[in-house]
Amino acid sequence: MIEVDIIAGFLGAGKTTLINKLLGGACGTEKLALIENEFGEVGVDGALLSGTGMQIAELDSGCICCSLAGDFTEALLTLARDYAPDRILIEPSGVAALSDVLTAVKEAAEHGAELVVEHILTVADALRVSAQLASYGYGEVTEDQLKHCDAIVLSRTQGMEEEALTALCAELAELNPRASVVTTPWEELSAEELLAVTKQEHTLEDELLSELVPEHTHHRHEHGEHHDHHAHQAEGMFQSWGAETPRRFTEAALGAILGEFGTGRCGMILRAKGIVPSENGWLAFDYVPGEQKIRPAAPAATGKLCVIGVMLDEKTLTSLFLG
Repeated sequence: MIEVDIIAGFLGAGKTTLINKLLGGACGTEKLALIENEFGEVGVDGALLSGTGMQIAELDSGCICCSLAGDFTEALLTLARDYAPDRILIEPSGVAALSDVLTAVKEAAEHGAELVVEHILTVADALRVSAQLASYGYGEVTEDQLKHCDAIVLSRTQGMEEEALTALCAELAELNPRASVVTTPWEELSAEELLAVTKQEHTLEDELLSELVPEHTHHRHEHGEHHDHHAHQAEGMFQSWGAETPRRFTEAALGAILGEFGTGRCGMILRAKGIVPSENGWLAFDYVPGEQKIRPAAPAATGKLCVIGVMLDEKTLTSLFLG
């Protein structure tokens, strides 16, 4: 089976920079094919594959790079049959609808190509994406790219005001509630960490519930604004509240919040855990009744929080953590 990763994003969002980072983590370990369509900037040499409009260039790493200006489905079929890579990395045009790319991959699979889509990322310029969504002519394409991905990777978040970044995350969550949003600058994350955000099989909620209910099995839940305000019953006993947020915390402020858990204001808190950005790196925290720990941590794609308990007061939790 050939794994397919799709990296979408509007013109100038930073797709090429992200792809170079991903290639740096993948080349040499897999037989990789990169497809760039007619707006791709890569220069290639090599024979034109008959009927596909696709040029092939062998790269030093053993990967290949394809420049495509023809039938995308046919190109995928030809590439899978004649080159048989382990992974195909697709960079659609910045003005291409991601839904059309996904349809082409599906059609190629239906015609015999052994393809499975593993990761779908859309790169969005944090400083421009809101304007692009509101723009005549650009808005529809940008919205399509954001709605059909598993993760939205924000570029140019360095130095962005926290309030503006938080508001942008809320806007994106309204558009695609199931997508994780990467707010951390890319240089702080590895290629593996960036790809991992598209997979949500193991969450903080699952981890904490498995401690309280050993027989708890994995399930997916719907995400709301900032991936928060989601609560449900686990085995009829516990509630959970969680959030993803770019908000920065000081160690003192985080300790004060955890100190509130013992007062009963938030309900009966049985377990809490998370990782959040601070002004001087990242902080991880753990809480059980009567004990709290805060320690330095490695960067994550964005801040993540989870609280497990009984009769949780979500409004108070939201106010404490998200302001």
